[in-house]
Amino acid sequence: GIWDEPFLGYMGEELDRLEQPFMSTVFTVSSHHPFNVPVEYADPLPAGPHKIHKTIAYTDVAIRRFFEDNAGKEWFRNSVFVFTADHVSSGRVAPETNTTLGSYRIVMFMYSPGGELKGEYSEPVMQTDIMPTLLGLMGNDEPYFAFGRDVFNEPGRPAVVYNYSTRGLVFVIANDDYMVQFDEKEIKTVYARSDVFNEHPLPKPYPEESIRLNEYLKAVIQQYYSHIEQKLYTVPPPGDEH
Repeated sequence: GIWDEPFLGYMGEELDRLEQPFMSTVFTVSSHHPFNVPVEYADPLPAGPHKIHKTIAYTDVAIRRFFEDNAGKEWFRNSVFVFTADHVSSGRVAPETNTTLGSYRIVMFMYSPGGELKGEYSEPVMQTDIMPTLLGLMGNDEPYFAFGRDVFNEPGRPAVVYNYSTRGLVFVIANDDYMVQFDEKEIKTVYARSDVFNEHPLPKPYPEESIRLNEYLKAVIQQYYSHIEQKLYTVPPPGDEH
């Protein structure tokens, strides 16, 4: 990989050459093993209980420099920036980060230089919500295919997160109230979200809300496999609906 600071500098130069509108992504690697930072940053950066903490501080410096170098440019002023991790850190310290949900919980935030995005959204959000939310912010009114939702403009759709957990080899779905574990045949376990460390599985009969949550998960799994089988990942044109 390449150190984050020079690579983000290179990215800014490349973005200068693109015609607007555009979409661009960058994957920073300095916060990965072996958790090194450039020698000139070895002492000034704050350390922590894990080697990754200093590399995250370095990434913060690199992003700050990228913003300082590009803040006056038109494409920068017109952009919405999305910051998200691809997975949790290998250097987890807090005990709640070693739970079923905690082992998937990541930071995600959006920034608009124009100030249109302010405040904190506290409902469950997952990475598949990024694309629909960005399309909503850009005023898109064309149909599109997505498993996520526009978190700002689709209040009627459930605020849920789901994943496949290697902890027990089950699917997991959660909202603000419950977490359900499902093995594609039956519900294996239900926990209240207030039970952070999953110490008290709820007895049968399960709460009705958790059962509805699992039905939603089954629909997602069915739709996913159906679209994979049909190789259908876009909205069919009128008259060609499946």
